[in-house]
Order: sequence, then C-alpha cells, then structure tokens
Amino acid sequence: LAAAGARAAVVAAGGVEALVGQLISPRPEVAMLSARALSSLSEDAVSHIPLAASALVPLIELVGKGGAAGKVAMVTLNRMAAGGKMEVLDALARSPAAIGAYVHELKGSREEQVVTMTALKHLAGVPMARQSIVDADGLGGLVEVAKSKSMDQGAKDAAALVLAALAAPPHTEQVAASGGVAALISVVAGTSQ
Repeated sequence: LAAAGARAAVVAAGGVEALVGQLISPRPEVAMLSARALSSLSEDAVSHIPLAASALVPLIELVGKGGAAGKVAMVTLNRMAAGGKMEVLDALARSPAAIGAYVHELKGSREEQVVTMTALKHLAGVPMARQSIVDADGLGGLVEVAKSKSMDQGAKDAAALVLAALAAPPHTEQVAASGGVAALISVVAGTSQ
C-alpha cells in the first residue's frame, strides 16, 4: 500500500470494513495479515474515522489476546489517537478497554511507552478519557514515565501534560496521592533528568 500510495483509495473503496471481517478470523495468520493491512492503512489519517467506526472493538480484542497480531493492533490504536481527530478520540475515550490498553502499554518497553504517551497526550483532552485513565490505574505509569531518568524527554513532557490535565478536579487528590504533582513539577523544572 505504501509504495502505491493507495491508502486513501483503499479506505474510500471500503477496505477498512472488508479487512475487519478478517481481523476476527479464527486463523491466526489471517488475523495477522488483516492487522498488518489495517496498520498500514492507519499510517494515513484518512483511515482513522473508518477504523474507529468499524474496527475499534476487534482491534481492542486483538490487543487483549496479545501476541504479534496484538502488538500490530496496538500500533494501529496508537496511530488513531495520535492523529488527533476528535471523532476518533471520542470513540477511543468511550471505550474503557481501549484506555486500559493504552495504560497497559505504560508497563511495556521504553519504545511502547514513548509511542503510547503520544496517544495519551491527545486522549487527555477528552474528559471521559481522563476518567478512564484514572479508573484504569494509569496514574502510576504516568508518574513513572515522567520521573524516569532514562526516558525520552518528549515522552516525559507528554506524561507531564497528561498529569496536568488529570490534576484538575475531580482527580486532583488522586493525582497528588500518586506522586503526580511532584512528577509534573520535576518535568516542568527540568529536574527529572
């Protein structure tokens, strides 16, 4: 798809919807091929709204199953959030399972954390997502990213932005109790390096 530059044409022709049916295949190799194709489509923001409309639940289910296809599905979810389209962010925010998947990534590798922080930074602008981040016990992971001495500065800045969004009522006390205020201050002051 990338070489042909045909992502938008595939999306316009109903490609997302066609691939979703294959994403839930009982055959792992078929699910993986579909996940890869959807991930490729997600590189173009034109696919994000159709992905949110028809592929969100199967992608989240695939993430929950783990494995290589689950990792590819998580890449797609990260791209969808990072695209910043409000309709997509709202769909993700309405899914506690999606927010839970992002929070789970905070416990992953450094690369997973960095990519997920970009997604969470966008999602933190949606009140329902903020509540779901707190409900999914995401504060601890955000604090760890913000305070990490070895973390990418962009990810630390994103964690600080998410913590700042969460620090407003009704989560003020929870953020303070988790160490979020101290982590936020350390990033802003430049002492978290």
